[in-house]
Formats: sequence, structure tokens, C-alpha cells
Amino acid sequence: AMALLMAGVLGVSGQSGALKPVAQWQWIDVVGEGGMALMLGVWLTQVRASRPAGVVTNWLCLGLATMVLGAWVDWMDEFWALPKTVAWDNWMESALTPLGIALLTWGLHLWRQEQLVLNQQLRQRERVFREHRSMDGVTQLGDASYMAQQVELERRAGRSGALVMLGFDGFDAVLRTHGLAQAESLLQCAGQLLLLNLPHDALLCRYGADRFVVLLPGYAQDHARLVAADLQRALSSFV
Repeated sequence: AMALLMAGVLGVSGQSGALKPVAQWQWIDVVGEGGMALMLGVWLTQVRASRPAGVVTNWLCLGLATMVLGAWVDWMDEFWALPKTVAWDNWMESALTPLGIALLTWGLHLWRQEQLVLNQQLRQRERVFREHRSMDGVTQLGDASYMAQQVELERRAGRSGALVMLGFDGFDAVLRTHGLAQAESLLQCAGQLLLLNLPHDALLCRYGADRFVVLLPGYAQDHARLVAADLQRALSSFV
């Protein structure tokens, strides 16, 4: 649909006006306005490709698409000389970009609300900051490097806390007997189970292989041992 609208603008410009000689082209405007249209198109493609369908995605894409069309109309003026009696191009240039900004702003507002909900859902998977490069591909938890950064933040702030490490006895035998797919499924389910049994302020990461590590910020040793015992019982019952 976007390509059809852009082709329509190009066709109407060709019918309504005359192509400017190359000598009259303002190359700074050609590159600047064309680059703006191109980058807005890249943003639109990235948003549409990286987000699931839904209200937030629709508003973000609608705002960006409107801005792309406005930038495209503005760029066409660099190549086509339209008569002064033609007013549609000026109207589109003046209206589309502000309208697109307004639609995109509303989409960003809805995106912020969405992020607040997602942050609550992910509070036991991430803490303080988000780093997708430190995400374990199997369990979708943070990895050992992410946990190390979290521990370093606690140390620098001078806060006390505790670390608990959990794993499976005989995990290698499970891997050999049932294969990699079943072993990874076991880790995924175990991660979900631990999340359900964690205190709300704890952080769970996959340390490596069959090992999970839990950060309990502000916990005294005795309290941390009680939490560790609960997690161990849950994991043993699951296995």
C-alpha cells in the first residue's frame, strides 16, 4: 500500500508538472530530503519486522508511514516543477509530516504503557538495565556475564546480598539418554519453575550448562538459605 501511494504521488507529479533540468536541482536538498525519506522508510521496516501485530505496532507504523509519504512528496518537489495553480503538493507537505509526528507520538505513549507492563513481567529476568546481548538463547534468561554485571553493581553500591546456585545431578546422563532437544526443554521448564518460586525482588540467570544462579539483593545469610531450600525442593520435585 505504501509503495502504491508513493507511485501515485510520482505519477500525479509527472502529469501535473514538468521535470526540472538537472542544472536546477539543489543537490543538498535532493540528498537531505531523499535521505530523510529513506531513513524513515528504514525505521518503518524495522518496526514492522521486529514487533508483533497489535495496537501499538499499528500506531507506530501509521505515524512513520505518514511521515514517509510526507517526506516523499517533499522530495518530489526537487525534480518536478508544478504550476502555481496546483495546491495539493503544498497541502500534503504541510499536513502529512505534522500528522505523522502526532500519530507516532501517540504510538510512543502506548508503547511506554506496554513497556511498563512488560517490565513487571520481566522483573525476575532483568534488573536495573536491559542487555539483549547477554540473553541465554535456551532459557531466555540473562547469562553469566549479565549476573556478573549485576553483582558488580551491588558491590559498588555497598549493598549486601546473597547468591544461590542450583543445578541438576546427573544432567549429563539426561543429555546422553534423551538428546539435546529434551535436555533444553528440561532447562526451559526448570527456569519457568524457578521464576514462579522466586521472591519478587530476586533475579534469576542461567550460569551455564545445567546451572542456574539467583541474586538475592539485601538478603541475610539465614534468609537466603531458606529461599535456597525452597528452590531446591521445587526443583527436586519437578525432576
